Amino acid sequence: MLVGVTVGIIYAIVGFRGQGNPPRLACTCGPFKEGMLYYRGMHIHHWMIYSPISLLALLLRVWDVAAFCTIMTMQGLTYSDAFKIQGNQGNQENQENQENQENQEETDPESFDLVI
Repeated sequence: MLVGVTVGIIYAIVGFRGQGNPPRLACTCGPFKEGMLYYRGMHIHHWMIYSPISLLALLLRVWDVAAFCTIMTMQGLTYSDAFKIQGNQGNQENQENQENQENQEETDPESFDLVI
């Protein structure tokens, strides 16, 4: 169990850079965008993944995994937005940019073509 606690503390200190910043291992592939997990456009916080794994590891008596997941759950709960489920920011920004472009095209007199 000491190994799990030690590795969990080291990873929490070294792997995460604070709220709003992507983790140091910030991969973008599949459901991960800048190191954050998204499911159906909703951001899934890492503590939501680690807490059930921790309970399962306790039931299976895999103490190091349970300790690591418990540390990661506790670290994830320290963020002020720990209980906020947010949509994918990238998709919202793209949608807003498209709407802004459409509004500019409708009102911009230079965008009109002169047809004779």
